[in-house]
Amino acid sequence: MAMSEEGLAARVLTALAADSRVGALSITVEAHGKIVILRGRVNNEEQRREAEFLARGVPGVREVINEIAVLY
Repeated sequence: MAMSEEGLAARVLTALAADSRVGALSITVEAHGKIVILRGRVNNEEQRREAEFLARGVPGVREVINEIAVLY
């Protein structure tokens, strides 16, 4: 059974929230089919990369578009 876009986005948000290095408060997730778009702001490039890595690890995600901005 295919997962809904909302279900996929929720799984990605859960993965982000579970990681203390990233958190999910300032990141939004949008799913279109199996493509996930990450948006928001984080404190450094490491958090930006980690968010993308975590999203890619969620079952059902085929591609991640990372539009997260880094606050310098």
